[in-house]
Amino acid sequence: MMKVMAFAIAGSLALAIAAPVMADSMGSANKTVTVTGQVVDLACFLSKGVHGMDHKACATACAKAGGALGILTKDGDVLVSIEPGPGQDPNKLLLPYVEENVTVTGTEFDSHGVKSIAIASVKPAK
Repeated sequence: MMKVMAFAIAGSLALAIAAPVMADSMGSANKTVTVTGQVVDLACFLSKGVHGMDHKACATACAKAGGALGILTKDGDVLVSIEPGPGQDPNKLLLPYVEENVTVTGTEFDSHGVKSIAIASVKPAK
């Protein structure tokens, strides 16, 4: 019994030491945010700067084919939409709003030089 107890204590101590290191290597802490911006097709926006209502049909076709969408904020930052859970479609909630302004709420991640958001809710921006 003493060996089991010692093993459990050692394991807990190792986890307590490793957790901050693992968090630092993954970037800043995850946080729930609400962001307003334009839904953009990332391929065209990042490679050519193309976005807006004139690009809606192309962006929608790309998103339906699996192309990534993101949120272009008023300050020019882009949040990449990522799946909210394993096997879930990151575009599902954004697809009806391609190239439109929306307000989204979700979990923001800032890791490896990329800002992303796992969207929980979306609504048209006021």
